[in-house]
Parts: sequence; structure tokens; C-alpha cells
Amino acid sequence: AYTGYQSGSFTHTMGMDRMTGATSMGGDPNTLANTIAISIPFVVATAIVFKNYVYRIPLLGMAVGMLMILGITGSRGGFLAAIGVLIGGFVFARNKFVTAFVIILLALAFWVTLPGQYQARYLTLTDVDDLNQTSTGRWEIWKTGIQMFINRPLLGIGIGAFPTAHGSGAFGGGSWIQPHNFLVQLAAESGIVGIFVWMGLFFRNVVRNIGKLRRIGLQDPSKRWVYTYATSFAISIIALWVAGMFGHNLFRFNWYVIAALSVAMLTIVERDKQDSPPTSEASSDETPKTAPAPLPRQSK
Repeated sequence: AYTGYQSGSFTHTMGMDRMTGATSMGGDPNTLANTIAISIPFVVATAIVFKNYVYRIPLLGMAVGMLMILGITGSRGGFLAAIGVLIGGFVFARNKFVTAFVIILLALAFWVTLPGQYQARYLTLTDVDDLNQTSTGRWEIWKTGIQMFINRPLLGIGIGAFPTAHGSGAFGGGSWIQPHNFLVQLAAESGIVGIFVWMGLFFRNVVRNIGKLRRIGLQDPSKRWVYTYATSFAISIIALWVAGMFGHNLFRFNWYVIAALSVAMLTIVERDKQDSPPTSEASSDETPKTAPAPLPRQSK
């Protein structure tokens, strides 16, 4: 994607050149930025697992490079996802002072190396007038989404139908626009049934599995890598939630890749545990019991 951007393969919207994915997996700049952001924890986790510095240093360099490349997508949602990664990294870090120092250095490096057109884009996140206009507009969108849920509470208006329903004016609104909040999208498009199904999937197959993997990694020193990767899953989930509060990432594949990875890793770990032969260790206070030797017969 970056090579294509350098050779002029990008999209120009909102007054800037925005990098797009080289394949359908990358998609538009927003999808690409979110995918890059949630992939950074996996790369860092791999660098931690591989203790050899021949592998560790290039992997850490790759993670930093991914953060820098994310900036030229011009995606504010992706930018928020990156902030979510940094927040998650700080929350789960053991040495929070060192982590905070590294985060500050990364933030400074990110901003200094970012071209001016992208700096102007991200500065709108701190522009009070722009925030007021954006917040008001999104609140109106969300109110329309809530009205859709109230009118169709059981099954919602249909998957992917939010822009059409909003544009129809039947529930308010009147313009073709996305919900800009994945919870509003979930409620409006799939109703109560969809909420229970999606939340059940999320908490049962993601949150519970990640928690179980982290406990396994803590209890068994040989499974420390499991703890490391499970923590990276948790950080990526935090990033998706942060980005989803102001974006419509409900049906992006990122959620479901993490869910699949957590299920696969838990299955592998539990199967490996079942296949391991039980170790029998004799207690130190136990002595082998042998039959007493017969006494010699005395002649009369």
C-alpha cells in the first residue's frame, strides 16, 4: 500500500492525498487505518515472544513504521484506534513509567514526521468549532438511529440499511449517511435479536476466551507466550471500541479475526494440555516398600 502511495496510487479527498489498501482487505483509507492500528499489538507481542534481538529489533521497527504509515491515511477513526492501542498498552504495561515515556516519544515522532496536510486534518480533532459542528451532526444521526430502533425494536431495519433509512427521512434525518457509532448501528440495523447475538458472541468468544488465555499464561511459565498474545488481543479490542464510538466498524472483519484467533489459540492450548502425558513425581517423604528379607534358620 505504501509503495502504491509513493507511486501516486491514492485517493484525494478532504483536501489531502489518502493512502488506500493495495487489496480488498485494505479497502478505503478508514478500513486500512483501523486494520493497521489493531495489527500493531500483534507485531509488538511477537517482538516480545522472540527474545532474540535479531528478530526483536526489526519487529519493533515495523510496529513504529506501521504507526507512521497510518498517519498518511488521513483517517481520524484510525487515529483514534491508534490512541486506543496506546491506552491499552499503558493499561496492561507492567512498568507504566517507561511505557508512558515511550508513548510520548512515539507521539512526538509521529507528529514531527507527519506531512502538513495530515497534521491539519488531525488538528480538527481539537478544533472547538469543528467539534461542536461534528458533535451536533452526529448526535442528530444517533437520534435518528435510536428512532429506527424504537420503530423496529425486534429485528431492526436490516443489515446495511442505515444510510438508506436515514436518507428516506422516514425516521428523521434526510441524508444518505452512515451511523458513525457501531452501537447505534447494531441497535438500529439488527434490533434486540442482533444485540443479544452480537454481544453474546463478543463476551463469550472474545472477552471470556482472552481472560482464560491470560490466566493460563500466568499460571504456566512455559505458556508465557499465550499471555503475551492474549494481551495483544485485548489491546486491539480496546482500540476497536474507541474507534467504534465515532465510526461504523461493526461489520469490519477486524472484530471477527480477533474472535477467531482467540478461539483457535484457546483450542490449541487446551488440546496441548490434554495431549501432554501426566507427570508422576514421588514425594520426598515416601520410601519404596519392600518385603522384609527372611531370617536365617538356626540349626538345633
